[in-house]
Amino acid sequence: MKKLALFLSILFVAVSCTACINNLAIQELNAKAQASMNAGDTQSAICRLKSSLDLDSEFFQTNYNLAIAYIELKDWENAQTYLEKAIKLNPSFSDSYYSMGFVYENLADSIVADTKKIDAADEDDFLEDVAKSEPADLTDEQKTQVLDYYNKSIEAYKKFIESTPDMRGKEDAKRAVASVEREIPKYSDGDITE
Repeated sequence: MKKLALFLSILFVAVSCTACINNLAIQELNAKAQASMNAGDTQSAICRLKSSLDLDSEFFQTNYNLAIAYIELKDWENAQTYLEKAIKLNPSFSDSYYSMGFVYENLADSIVADTKKIDAADEDDFLEDVAKSEPADLTDEQKTQVLDYYNKSIEAYKKFIESTPDMRGKEDAKRAVASVEREIPKYSDGDITE
């Protein structure tokens, strides 16, 4: 009986140590990924963050950081995937909601831009071009998708506004909501509600 108790205690210590080592490795990979992002090497950051996820796919910070890296690359679909996971893992981290609002807004704008064949050198120009232009000839399905993304964007921004103590961030989110709300009537035929 004592041997079994000793064996179980050794096994418990080994599992605990492995978890600690994994946590340190994950934190180190996240730190190296941040350094890569700061140096402008987003692809390297993504590789490190994916390695971190191999160690623990439920680590909130890795999922959030990976979403931010994909936002940097304007890969909205992957950013959405990892933000959804980050929000599921830590629903109290308000910045996730702002980022999600931004991603949904850009997913909608991408549908419009693809239809209009808008070509912009940087994101600010892209968003200005979409906002200034007339509504594209979208199919009903595309309009529905655009409206869905815009409504989800507003919902995420509002969730951020409710949950953040940062006054400057709230003002930015309120401006984002107002901007998205101005876009909705362009794609609504009156039969789709918010």
